[in-house]
Amino acid sequence: MSLPTPSSYTIYLLRLWIESEADAVWRFSLEEPRTGARRGFATLDELVLFLQQETTKETRKR
Repeated sequence: MSLPTPSSYTIYLLRLWIESEADAVWRFSLEEPRTGARRGFATLDELVLFLQQETTKETRKR
């Protein structure tokens, strides 16, 4: 089994936390460790949509 090359994968650090315990409001962020770029999401649906778009974009590049 060969290891993937850096251009064939993306690493994200996922953070999730409860912003309001009374309302159980969850927030999410993804950070790219290589660049330090961070993107926040107000809902799980937004996070999933972003990941779907990223994986579709990566598939189209190949």
